[in-house]
Amino acid sequence: MWYMDYFDLKDVESICYIEAGTNNVILKFYGFNNSKASERFSVHAMKRLDFDYIPNDEHGNSTVH
Repeated sequence: MWYMDYFDLKDVESICYIEAGTNNVILKFYGFNNSKASERFSVHAMKRLDFDYIPNDEHGNSTVH
């Protein structure tokens, strides 16, 4: 797969939290080796979930959105 050049998932872990009162779902993935691996994973995950997602690097923005 195209993103495997940048990372593998053997050291990546995750946690899922449901916020009381709002029912918001918070997913956290951690253990990536570098920012490029994190960005590639976020693009892949959002695409698999069928969400519209524009990566930070396409806007020149370094903040999380």
